[in-house]
Amino acid sequence: MQHLFACARQNSESNPWVIAMTVMLATFMEVLDTSVANVALPHIARPSRRIKTSAQDCT
Repeated sequence: MQHLFACARQNSESNPWVIAMTVMLATFMEVLDTSVANVALPHIARPSRRIKTSAQDCT
């Protein structure tokens, strides 16, 4: 990893492909995170019928 940073410091020009791929990867990860959250949150919020709470056991 240090070699990568050393090469980047020696080369004064930024590689546009590296910048483009980094932005594309970050955008993809954001969309994936939002999609997973939108699918998972309704399932997490829905009460589970299989698990009884201690208050339900008393009645």
